[in-house]
Order: sequence, then structure tokens, then C-alpha cells
Amino acid sequence: MLAKPTGFIFILIPGIWTLITFVKNRKFIRIIQSGLSLISACSICSCCYSVSWLTIITSALHANSVGKREGDPAVKTIAGWLFYLQLAL
Repeated sequence: MLAKPTGFIFILIPGIWTLITFVKNRKFIRIIQSGLSLISACSICSCCYSVSWLTIITSALHANSVGKREGDPAVKTIAGWLFYLQLAL
């Protein structure tokens, strides 16, 4: 989380899926453990994020403009969504 601050986006959906599974299977101890780990991660990362929040936001916004300069298709097009698939084939 500290090395790649935008990485929490990729953890969000699997985390929600896991919590739903825990509730469905009535594994309340696992829910408590997940909550405590989330609290500890937030308390550790919040110190770094509170100081460098502007840098994190601008670097995420700047990442899209780098691809445009290199000739990558726009994210809002079908070509942009299929770009890496076409490279793999």
C-alpha cells in the first residue's frame, strides 16, 4: 500500500467479495480479523498518505497522460480496452 498507493483499488473488489463470503458462511471471527487488519493498515498508511496526498493524486492523473504521449489508444475507446489483448495475440 505504501509502495503503490493506487493499489488499494485492486484490493477493494476482492476484499468486498471475501467479506460477503464470510458473512454468508457465518465466519464472524474472520470478519473481526479482517476488520482489525484493515484498521492496522489504515493507521500505518494514513501517516504517509496525510503528508503526500497531493503527490499521490497528481501521479495517478499523470499516468494517463504518459500513455497518450506514447501513442496508446484512449481509455474510453474499445481499442483502449483491447490494446493489451491485441499485443498478446
